[in-house]
Amino acid sequence: MRPRKPRILRRVLGGKWRRDVSKSTDVAKRLADELAACDIKLIASLPDNWIAELIETLDRDDRFLHVSVNREESAVGLCSGAYMGGTGSAVLMGASGFMTVIYAITKINYSYEIPLFVLITLRGAMGDHHKHHISNGLYLRP
Repeated sequence: MRPRKPRILRRVLGGKWRRDVSKSTDVAKRLADELAACDIKLIASLPDNWIAELIETLDRDDRFLHVSVNREESAVGLCSGAYMGGTGSAVLMGASGFMTVIYAITKINYSYEIPLFVLITLRGAMGDHHKHHISNGLYLRP
């Protein structure tokens, strides 16, 4: 069985898969609307090419305060503190980053029963041509 490509990708001349910007923009706007409907006000993110359009959309949207952080643990701490202050929040990060942040989640969120909403890119899934992401696909499930 041949692996399927995500719908936001389209085939172009030369057989390469490229991001369909119009679809990723639509998905980003829809996600922003859903996050706002869930009373999410704070977004903490790390740079990631796979969700760059979503990050840019949220950064431009006045309904959100977007904070770009340099470490995954900072995003976890920031959003956990926002919850304690009564503000809905979400973390956006790549799969590799999520694999490194488990300790912070168990010490902060698990120990103190603080909910954390995390949107993670799924790298290493079947069909991902970057071999260095394969280990992520072994442990993360869609």
